[in-house]
Amino acid sequence: MGHRILYIPRQSTTPINLEFITEWNLPSGNFTFPTANEGTFDAVIDWGDGTATSVITAYNDANLIHNYTSSGTYQIIITGSFPRMWVNNNADVKTKLTKVIQWGDVGFLSFAGAFYGCVNLISLPDSSITGATGVTVNAFYRTFYGCTGLTSIPTDLFRYCTLVSTSGFLETFLGCTSLTSIPTDLFRYNTLVSTSGFYGTFSTCTSLTSIPTDLFRYNTLVSTSGFAYTFRNNTGLTSIPADLFRYNTLVSTSGFTYTFYGCSNLAAVPANLFRYNTLVSTSGFAYTFTGCVKLQLNRNIFYADGEQSTRFLNQSISFNACFLRNSFTGIQGEAPDLWNCDFGTGTPITTRCYANSGNSLTSLSNYADIPAGWK
Repeated sequence: MGHRILYIPRQSTTPINLEFITEWNLPSGNFTFPTANEGTFDAVIDWGDGTATSVITAYNDANLIHNYTSSGTYQIIITGSFPRMWVNNNADVKTKLTKVIQWGDVGFLSFAGAFYGCVNLISLPDSSITGATGVTVNAFYRTFYGCTGLTSIPTDLFRYCTLVSTSGFLETFLGCTSLTSIPTDLFRYNTLVSTSGFYGTFSTCTSLTSIPTDLFRYNTLVSTSGFAYTFRNNTGLTSIPADLFRYNTLVSTSGFTYTFYGCSNLAAVPANLFRYNTLVSTSGFAYTFTGCVKLQLNRNIFYADGEQSTRFLNQSISFNACFLRNSFTGIQGEAPDLWNCDFGTGTPITTRCYANSGNSLTSLSNYADIPAGWK
């Protein structure tokens, strides 16, 4: 089957191919291409083995089942309208996908769970997803969850998915333990991302060693649970860029709970990291840095000197176990003097904020000043 060309004038004059192409390592016998019940199917599948193509008109079409007479590596080519690919951790197929060769333009409506659990997926096209401009809510929910073979993310992967919104990147790359870096402008054009937008996005990506400066610079609508669990258990991280959350001023309830939990190699936290996130409330800073045993604290994480009387005025925020750690192997720092802040009519939760043996005069120069209610 020849590759047809479609010109997309809306963003670029660069042509893209219509076909969505994936590569699979398949045994002999029946194989069912994974889909879900969403949108209208009107597609043709070339199974890559020289047999006749199949016409697909429904998500549960019998023609989605194909028999391979011998095991091997096959490129499956789809054209037409095919709004959903959905592996979703399906044990029968998740270990068989090895590559996405070409995104094409088949009218994807969502990538939620699309490649979830594909442990042998080792590469993605070095290009943008151009055929899914209409994806919105939950667009990339758990898309690459548990794809332990992925080592990199294409620079402009989400460039044209500009309508992504609520829960847009929730747990997108969670458990991608071989990822070594994040492109600087990965979310540059996803300006509508909001509630739970980056919840757990890179959680347990243990090979990541750094976070790009301004990674979330343009995601100014991120709000409730916006960065909860985002980098949880990323044991390879050693630093946090200054102003990482500077422009995310709408982050609110549970905004930073568990964000850097278990990042055991983080060495320092920049001043003013959360200074501009003034709407964070309730469990907003619970468990944020729990288990960060090397972290050198900075007294100005939440506010500049002299802002203790206004930063949290009349707010009820949880700092429960925010800096809790059972050991310490880093350089002595200084704890933010949260106990000196004026909470006005608010009632902060202070339990275990600076608790356990990792917090002491060895790790915190002002440890003796911390009231019992914060330990």
